[in-house]
Amino acid sequence: MLSVSGGSIVANVATVTGATIRAGGQFSLVSLSRDNAIADADAGTSIQLVGIGAVITIAWIDSTSTATLGDDNFVRTGSLVILSTADELASASAQANSGGLVGGSGNFATIIVKPVVTASTGLRSDIRTSGSIEISAALTPETSARVNGVSIGALTVGVSESSITLTPTVTASIG
Repeated sequence: MLSVSGGSIVANVATVTGATIRAGGQFSLVSLSRDNAIADADAGTSIQLVGIGAVITIAWIDSTSTATLGDDNFVRTGSLVILSTADELASASAQANSGGLVGGSGNFATIIVKPVVTASTGLRSDIRTSGSIEISAALTPETSARVNGVSIGALTVGVSESSITLTPTVTASIG
């Protein structure tokens, strides 16, 4: 049995190149990405003279959240906020049971999360504020992999394996 769940979200907020921005109060660029990938599979129980059960689950997230003040901008504002965040939830669970004179079960749960989160000002921009400047990029990942396998019999083999790979790129920069 195979269960696959995943997705790719692209959330981009940006000003155009060469823009003039004037604000008496706060000027904000905010990008938020929320992604959920949940893969669950249960092959049940196979009981025979020769019983075999196998389950593979894969949950993946490959998303992008970007907040960027464009190049060559002229900015005059009370305060400036450039914020990019990503909240990623991925879970995978696999269960297979087997029984018989000869039995075997295999359970594999895999999670891959590769988000890119970026907050930045553009190149060569003239930025002046009377207050604060906040440039922030943040990632909140949550992952969970669970496997459960039972093999019962005179000659049985069982394999259960889970893996989680988290490879984020999170950048907040000026220029």
